[in-house]
Amino acid sequence: MARRMSEQEAAANARKNKAKEESVKKLPIIKIESKHCKKGSNGNLEPPTCTVCCENINVGNKGMFMPCGHIYHPDCLQPWLQEHNTCPVCRFELPKEDLQ
Repeated sequence: MARRMSEQEAAANARKNKAKEESVKKLPIIKIESKHCKKGSNGNLEPPTCTVCCENINVGNKGMFMPCGHIYHPDCLQPWLQEHNTCPVCRFELPKEDLQ
């Protein structure tokens, strides 16, 4: 029988899976350029989409790169990495924060 996780267990799991702060600080934040866009079926450039907020990261705005190559808004990815050590799309793992 499945049981629901308590809020305390969820908070403990979030702390346990937090990405290592040092690893997060090393993630590059760059200005999105046309080279980061995909060519759409009509030939127009399509900016990358932040899958955390589901909004485009338009050319000229800042994007944060995960080592797997996925791009996010820094303000979306950083809170995610406070609770997870994985890429929201492909689950690439960053080192976890050491629990004391």
